[in-house]
Amino acid sequence: MAKYRPVYTKIWKDKDFLNAGKDSKLLFLYFITNESITNSGIYEIPLKSIAMETGIPCPTVRELLVNGSIKNIEYDLENEIVFVTNSRKYCPGGNPAQVERGIITEFKQTSKTFLWNSFLDINPQYKTKLSTVGQPLTNGSLPLPLPLKKKVLINNKTLEAEQIKKEGLEILEYLNKKAGKKFQPTDKNLGFIGARQSEGYGKDRFLHAIDCKVLDWKGAPKMDEYLRPKTLFAAGNFEGYVNQIKPGPKKRRGYSGDLMDQEETIKRPPPSDELRGVWEKTIEKLESIIPGEEFARLFGDAYPRSLEAGRLEVAVPNQIIRKTMIEFYRDVFESKLSETLGAPGLVDFCIENLAVAECQGVG
Repeated sequence: MAKYRPVYTKIWKDKDFLNAGKDSKLLFLYFITNESITNSGIYEIPLKSIAMETGIPCPTVRELLVNGSIKNIEYDLENEIVFVTNSRKYCPGGNPAQVERGIITEFKQTSKTFLWNSFLDINPQYKTKLSTVGQPLTNGSLPLPLPLKKKVLINNKTLEAEQIKKEGLEILEYLNKKAGKKFQPTDKNLGFIGARQSEGYGKDRFLHAIDCKVLDWKGAPKMDEYLRPKTLFAAGNFEGYVNQIKPGPKKRRGYSGDLMDQEETIKRPPPSDELRGVWEKTIEKLESIIPGEEFARLFGDAYPRSLEAGRLEVAVPNQIIRKTMIEFYRDVFESKLSETLGAPGLVDFCIENLAVAECQGVG
C-alpha cells in the first residue's frame, strides 16, 4: 500500500475533468489517490466507504457511478469494484516489471468482475499474460457478460453463455440499425448489455427500450448522442426505459401533452412562446453544470406543463426521475429558473400521465 500518489498537474486542463460537476471531480480525484488504488486501476471499494471518506451522500455516489456520469470511471455495483480506466495517465510511475506483476496479482484477486473486459479493451497487450492466470480466457478475452456466470435465467429460461452473447450481438445490431449508429461489438459495449441480461432482462425488453428512446431522441440536437450502449443500458437508466410506454408510430415525443393509452399517439399541446423560451434558457443553464449522462437521463423526456406566477410545472416520465429531481436537483433548478425569470422561481415535478392538479404541491 503506497503512502503517496503522484498526480499530473495537467489534470486541471483535461477537458473531461473541467466539464465534470464538483461531486464528479472530487470522486475522480478520490479514485486515483485513495489508499486502495492499484496498478491496473481495478480494485474493491464499497459505496459506503466512498461516501464516508468523500462526504458525498451514498445515493449521490451510487447515482453518479451507475449512470457513468464520471468520465474514465466504471463501477461494478454487484461486486463493488471500480475501474479507473486512465489511472496510468494521471498516476504514472513504477518499475514496468513490478507494474506487470502487480496487475497479474490484482487479476487473481478480482477476476470475478466484468471490468477486466474493459481493461483488456484498453490494454490488449495483457490478453496473453492474463489468459495463463486463474480461470482460462476464451480466445484471449474474458467471458461475457460476467466471468463467473456461465448461465443466466432470462424470462424463466436458462440460457448458456454463447446464447447470451448471440442475443447481445443481435441487440447491438438492432440499436445500430434503428439509431443509425455504428457501434462495434467490443467487450465493453456487449458488457453493458450483458450486465442487464444477467439481471433477467430478455431481448424483447431491450428492443422495446431502444424503440422508445430512438423515437424520443433520434435527430434531437442535444440527445441523439446518448443513443449508445453506455447510456441506454446503464443500471440506473434501463428499468425506466423498459417500462416506458411506447409512443404512437406517427408522432415522436416532443413538448407538452398528456400520455395516452399505449396504442394511441402521445398528444401534447404546444407550449406558449413564453413557456418555451423560459424552458429552453433554463435547460441550457442546467446542461452546463449537470454531467452529460445524468442530464440525458433526467431531461431527455422531461417537458414543461405550465408557468404561472413564477411556478414552473415540469412533467417527468417516472417516479425514479421525479425523486432524483426533488432530492438532488430542485435547488439548482430553481436557482437557474430564477436567473432566467429575473425573479424568484419555483419548480414542481409530476409524473407525465398524471393530471396537472395532482402535480401541484408535490414538488
